[in-house]
Amino acid sequence: MALNWCFDEPWPCAANNSLIAWPARPKPAYHAVAASCRPVLASARIARFSWCEGDVFAPELWMLSDAPQPVEGGLLRAFLDIGGERRHLLDWQFPALAPNRHMAGPTARFGLPGHDHERLGRVLTLTLEVEGRPELGSTYRLCYKPRPAAKRVFVLPGGDNNA
Repeated sequence: MALNWCFDEPWPCAANNSLIAWPARPKPAYHAVAASCRPVLASARIARFSWCEGDVFAPELWMLSDAPQPVEGGLLRAFLDIGGERRHLLDWQFPALAPNRHMAGPTARFGLPGHDHERLGRVLTLTLEVEGRPELGSTYRLCYKPRPAAKRVFVLPGGDNNA
């Protein structure tokens, strides 16, 4: 379910959080919300939004359908973009979906490599593409950080560690 507090502005306004400006001019947010509310799309269940090098990135792939009619099967391709380099994660040949049904697919597993975060950026992008049907694709931009330095524990001689 998606709700918007203020869909449109009923009169001219200098600033508002509506999706449509007066008089009936869609704002950029309108298109983003419309894309998010598509009845059929490729999706991923991702454990968190922030990842570190060395982590195992494991998105669970899904095909979601709230459409009242069946959805033809197809090929879903998953890619991960890190520092300008695209890596193919997996392909999933999903079967036809019944009306108003979701389908869980495979889980991709990928060990995140270390790289120069200052030069190549701190973002990784998961892209899901359905072959021949670009309107079903999805993109997720996630934070990608260097591995934090391990905490060092110092033990004082003589067993007095409360100093």
